[in-house]
Amino acid sequence: MRKWDFVAMGQAGLTGWTKVAARPVARAVARRTGRTEAQILALIGAAFLAIAVVNFLREVDAVIAAGRTGREPASDPPAAHA
Repeated sequence: MRKWDFVAMGQAGLTGWTKVAARPVARAVARRTGRTEAQILALIGAAFLAIAVVNFLREVDAVIAAGRTGREPASDPPAAHA
């Protein structure tokens, strides 16, 4: 069985501006902690992924809640036009 590559999984969360912003931060943290820059990037990427998942689940919850309120179109007949 293949082992999981958690560093690659965490870095998958870094795309676009998050990758650009994370590089200098990871470099500085890596120098101070003794961890590799790749490990720090993976941790930052995992945090961005977790935030994205939480935001997505909140949106899904809002959609479900809106669906449960039972908002239906008004059953009144349309008003006559003068």
